[in-house]
Amino acid sequence: MRANEFVTENQKFPESHQDATPGMRSHPNLDNSSPYHPWRYSAHYLAGADGKNPYEHEPEREGPNGQALITVAYTKAEADMVRQAEKAFGREAGGKMLTPMGSTEMADTNKQSVTKPFKGYKRK
Repeated sequence: MRANEFVTENQKFPESHQDATPGMRSHPNLDNSSPYHPWRYSAHYLAGADGKNPYEHEPEREGPNGQALITVAYTKAEADMVRQAEKAFGREAGGKMLTPMGSTEMADTNKQSVTKPFKGYKRK
């Protein structure tokens, strides 16, 4: 048996596929090996095809960081681990700071627990 007898490189979907999936479109520049760009693309559906629900802001194709890996370090020790990994992995792993170290809450964030303090049960 020859390979061309069982390996087919169809340039067209079979009729049964075409009949079952109306309106199928190809988007060659949106690589589906990663979900990021297709996901960002689908976010543009939100305004609606009728144009009656305009965007609050115009979405960007790449988003705030594109498809780049993001790491977050809450402590100095975690930041040291990230830098160590960047150094060990090589030049292509080099990062850039997107936000400053340290975590803060917005002024309108409630920082008090709604749970009543409990000292525990009395011992017998």
